[in-house]
Amino acid sequence: MTLQLESSEPVAIEASFTPDVAWMWPAGLGAGYVEWDSTLRVFNFGEEEHRFYAVAGSPEASDIHQAYSTNYSSATTDGFQFGPAVKGPATYHFVLAASFKEKKGANDLYQKLLSQYPQLQQEAREYDKHYLDTTVSVSLPDRDLQTAYDWSRISEVQGLVDDSFVGTGLIAGYDLSGVNHRPGFSWFFGRDSMWTALALDSVGDFQNTRTALEFLAKYQGENGRIPHEVPQTVSLVPWFKLYPCGLASADATPLYIIGTADYVRASGDLAFAGAKWDSLWRAYQWLRSTYETNGFAKNQGIGHGWIEGGPLRPVSSELYQVGVAIQAQQSLADLAGLLHKPEAQSLLQDLPALKSRMETAF
Repeated sequence: MTLQLESSEPVAIEASFTPDVAWMWPAGLGAGYVEWDSTLRVFNFGEEEHRFYAVAGSPEASDIHQAYSTNYSSATTDGFQFGPAVKGPATYHFVLAASFKEKKGANDLYQKLLSQYPQLQQEAREYDKHYLDTTVSVSLPDRDLQTAYDWSRISEVQGLVDDSFVGTGLIAGYDLSGVNHRPGFSWFFGRDSMWTALALDSVGDFQNTRTALEFLAKYQGENGRIPHEVPQTVSLVPWFKLYPCGLASADATPLYIIGTADYVRASGDLAFAGAKWDSLWRAYQWLRSTYETNGFAKNQGIGHGWIEGGPLRPVSSELYQVGVAIQAQQSLADLAGLLHKPEAQSLLQDLPALKSRMETAF
């Protein structure tokens, strides 16, 4: 972060923060520590088992204050001032870096970010420009609308996270953790990633859609079900055994089938459908196991769809879940036809009746 100051009177700028160093929920194991490094002029962060490190500081840091606790007083924030109070132009730098390997790795990254930030910023600009140039562009007379469309493409791809512990996939967004330690929406979500995948297909970003599909297939259950949520600390806890959130929704599975078909239709990558046929068929078999006697995919006892709370619950079946289930069957039938699978005919057979029943019931 580069801070540029213009002032006719002396101004002092401070940085302060409350340290909260822990693994992302639900793997909040071990206590964290913070210490000041007067040589590098950074706060060092870590945890007792020495599995990750971070630094935050500035070469202009002065007037340091640290969090502490004694039996007669305490302070909860760390911070510093960026040099003395000055007037006129001034430039300050704040750098945050982290490493899962060693303390030296975090320090080296800190120095790289501090010394090479102009080049790194330019690389980021070029990356985004290349992405905009190689996905579907439109030329609009309204500048604000043009900017909104271009930023929407960038924000989609910014949801791609390469997690060395879990894999590479699409998270649902970024937000503050708040007081409950859940990291906003910075988890891998089955539902959200597949809705985003439809948008990625529409602008021609097939590689990242394929990556999102591969991620969901990696965490598909033995019964064929696609997970709703996969936290970035899933490798550290028995997530699918002890926590309910992983299978909280019912719609990730049909959306996985729909997303695969949309990707194949848009990209022409039929080989991918062939390679994933067993995964798709198992997903469909799980979906069929949730059908009620009327042929509708149900929510009650399975998971929410688009009604997650409120006075309408409990919902036996909702229009959204029934709709995506029928579309999943249609999508799988389309893929089966393209792959010359014998299941194509049976998949198509009862679709007209299901669609008619849905229209009548809802």
